[in-house]
Order: sequence, then structure tokens, then C-alpha cells
Amino acid sequence: MNGLILLCAGSGQRMAGVVADKVLAEIAGMPVWQHSLEAFREAGFLHHVVWVVRDVEQREHVLEALEAMPQVPWQNHWTFGGSKRQDSVMAGLTAIPAGVEVVFIHDSARPLIQASMLEQLLETVSRTGNATLAHRVTDTIKMASVGGSTAPVQETLEDLQRDRLWAMETPQVFRLDLILRAYQEVIHQGATITDDTAALAFIGEPVTLLENPCPNPKLTRPQDIPYLEYLLATLK
Repeated sequence: MNGLILLCAGSGQRMAGVVADKVLAEIAGMPVWQHSLEAFREAGFLHHVVWVVRDVEQREHVLEALEAMPQVPWQNHWTFGGSKRQDSVMAGLTAIPAGVEVVFIHDSARPLIQASMLEQLLETVSRTGNATLAHRVTDTIKMASVGGSTAPVQETLEDLQRDRLWAMETPQVFRLDLILRAYQEVIHQGATITDDTAALAFIGEPVTLLENPCPNPKLTRPQDIPYLEYLLATLK
């Protein structure tokens, strides 16, 4: 069986109060999270969805919208997120029901995922045990010596073979036993990670990258809203 952990518990601080909750914000006629679910519905292979929500109020808003949707072909489960993304993921992994073998982990603020890419991810994870959408870095990347926009440049990462640099996206997909073992090791070592593939390094597992030919940006700042609306209107 296949499961999805849908992460909705982010604070959205960088939205600067433009919307009360970026996950619930309506873009192109539906809440941000619903665009992702429609892609999974089209792919047609989900059995369980674990919603990782911020609080009871957010859960009630999602439930209200779910009731207005056509009946979904999977079972919904609910849990609350933590203070960090990795805490929310671990909460989702703990809530996955018995029998799930493959789990997709997806940031609900990425509404541009395509059913065709979900199908390719599932095929890849069946061969390798893990897979993530990613895109090649094409800009020249600089590393500053200290934080802040006026910091002096210390290093140009292009010198470190820019063709080897990739930007991670979601969904990231794993055999459940693999990602559980990886997260248990992260917790054991007291480490901090910002994406799920980073956990694999703690158990010595390489990451399988699936290049995404389609835009898959995350709603992070207010100026992302019109851009996402444009992409949703033209690509979906």
C-alpha cells in the first residue's frame, strides 16, 4: 500500500501576514493543498493520507473543504506537527497505518506537482528504495562568509562543478522501513535536517534524484502568489 504525508504545519512567517494561512489560501480557485491532492487523485495509487496540521482550527478548515470535494479513494488520518519540519515529518511517520510500504512526503505549499511525475517517482522507488523530485541549479551560486545580504563572498560554488548541484523539491518518496530507520538515526544523533533525503546520509543510503522538467515552486512569500496562479493557469 502507498501513503502520503501531507505537511501543512509550517508557520508561514515569510508571508508577512498577507494571508492568514498560506496552506489554506485560495489560488486558482481552490486551496493551495487541494492542487496537490488532485494530482494524487489523478495518479490513482494512494491508499492513505496522513495530514500533519498546525492546530485544530486548521484541521477544521481542511475538513470543511474535504467534505465539499468528491469522495476521495483513500483514508484520511490526522496528526499535529512540531516546531521544526523534521518533527512534523516524524509525527506523520508515526501516524502512518500498518500495511503501508511506500510513503510520499510532500510540502502542501507546492501545488504544481504533476500526476505523471508522481507515477515516475513510484516506479523509481520500487527499484531504488527512495526517490525525490529535484531540478538542476543553473545560476552561479555564491557562499558568503557570514549571514546577511551585504556579506562578502567567500566561495563560488560554480568552481565546485555546478553541474553536480541540484535543488531539492517534494514529493520525496521512500520505502517506509528505510525512512523510519533514517529518521530514528537523526533523532538519536540530535541532528537538524531541512529535507527528508538528508536523513538518508545518517544510514549511508544514497539519494535517487528524478529530474523534474516542470516548475514546482513553493509558496513562501507574498510575491509567489501571482506567479503560482499564472503557472497553474498555464500548466494544469
